[in-house]
Amino acid sequence: MNSLPALIGLAGKAHAGKDTAAEHLAKVYGYKRLYFGRRIDEYACRFFDIPEKEKSVLSRRIKQGIGEMFRSVENEYYWIKFISSEYARMKGDDGESRVVVSDVRRLNEIDWIRSNGGQVWLLERADCPPVEYGAGHQSETEIESFTDWDLILDPSEGAENVWAEVDRVLAFHKAVRHGV
Repeated sequence: MNSLPALIGLAGKAHAGKDTAAEHLAKVYGYKRLYFGRRIDEYACRFFDIPEKEKSVLSRRIKQGIGEMFRSVENEYYWIKFISSEYARMKGDDGESRVVVSDVRRLNEIDWIRSNGGQVWLLERADCPPVEYGAGHQSETEIESFTDWDLILDPSEGAENVWAEVDRVLAFHKAVRHGV
């Protein structure tokens, strides 16, 4: 029996360490990575010539605009439908694959993670650098009032601490699952 969570959603402010934690989960624990914003990145690249992982003020504005436009024109689940089909493919026939979603920013994304049996972890860095643009945008503020996190991590002071926090939590998770 698999003792690690099959699906983990990572939430937190920009620069909190979500991608760093997801990268560590992939390298060390074999998690496959997904993110809600993948299609947004693809659209920004295709239509605005913005490199996929660009972190500039302009790229942030464009990506937030794309995200909101499709949410308002189509529906609030527009981006979830893409990740749902990707998640189904990643799980595979055996249903044993572990997946981490590194950009949970909306309440309906939390609902989707939970409805698929996943856990939602908040990365809350005390020393998180401020965002240059869009800190007040709904994609940065919507989950501020949410309090029912499965786990809250403080990965302050860099990547090594993010990795250590993730390792500590998963070691505890394994121990609890095995009755240690």
